[in-house]
Amino acid sequence: MTVLFAGGRLDSLTVQSGTPTEVTTAGTFDPTYCDASVSLATGQNVRVDQLDASNAPTDLVSGDTGWYHCEVNFTSTGLPANSNFLQVVDSAGNQWVSVRGGASAGILLLAYNSGTGASPTWTQLGTGSTTIGGLVKVAVDLKVTLGSPHSAELYVNGTLVSSGTFTQSSFTSARGMRFLGQTNSARISQLLITNNRSTIGAKVKYSRPSASGGNSEWTGAVDNVNEAVNSDTTVDSATTAGLRQTYAMGDVTVPANYAILSTFHFVRAKNDGAAPANIKSVVRQGTTNYDNSANFPGIGTGFVPLPARYDTNPATGTAWTESSFNSAEFGYLSVT
Repeated sequence: MTVLFAGGRLDSLTVQSGTPTEVTTAGTFDPTYCDASVSLATGQNVRVDQLDASNAPTDLVSGDTGWYHCEVNFTSTGLPANSNFLQVVDSAGNQWVSVRGGASAGILLLAYNSGTGASPTWTQLGTGSTTIGGLVKVAVDLKVTLGSPHSAELYVNGTLVSSGTFTQSSFTSARGMRFLGQTNSARISQLLITNNRSTIGAKVKYSRPSASGGNSEWTGAVDNVNEAVNSDTTVDSATTAGLRQTYAMGDVTVPANYAILSTFHFVRAKNDGAAPANIKSVVRQGTTNYDNSANFPGIGTGFVPLPARYDTNPATGTAWTESSFNSAEFGYLSVT
């Protein structure tokens, strides 16, 4: 499996602290692919985990090479001095590799935790760094190979900034990436994690519901779930099992020499503690509904992001194409 995560809006992120917000400010994201970025100010941290074929969190281990990608825009002078931004973490949340600030504001460099999981000590890898000011959107790609020794490389806008190898016996697996908010708020978008496949130049297209589809059995309509900025105040709801709701989605244009490697379907949802307590993702092609074999994982009585993934088009079992994605509807099925 190549793609382990693709997303970027709040409906795909686990908030660890604070209250991050979505912003539609021009210049903080690439409008060809996105319609918002997530703003992380001081004390606002988010995390994403790698997902396997059944949507369960999965680890990279010795011999694997994880690629961690985002686009970021800082509000002022770039990343504050000596602060962490993007970190590779294990299942316990221990931080092992970091894209962080240098001795002065605006510098990005590569570092690893030479201390313990509970008490990180950040040691620079290599001697390279780059300076980016505020209000400039850049693509950041972090490559980490687990092994003995480990290795890491930092790319900014496709250019290698720094690299190095290190030994850390406690770093035995990687579960995902964490983003830490700073004084100069970081606006992040187009988050991507892959295994053994470069993310340099990759794009993550956001697609929201655009119109009613072939299933309209829940209470609610498209305007409840397609906001430009996420809101939990307007919702679709179902009080019995077996109800489907699907929507046409915003179209994707696949550039020449690009391909759709996977499609991730995220919803923010909760239950009220009574049946029906679960939801399944649904893809509709033509007049046929393809219900996901598993429930969205992790639903509870508070709104949380729920993921489903489709590495192939469920109608054909083959890779997604521009036309097959644009003709598909996505939605959900209420289940016990």
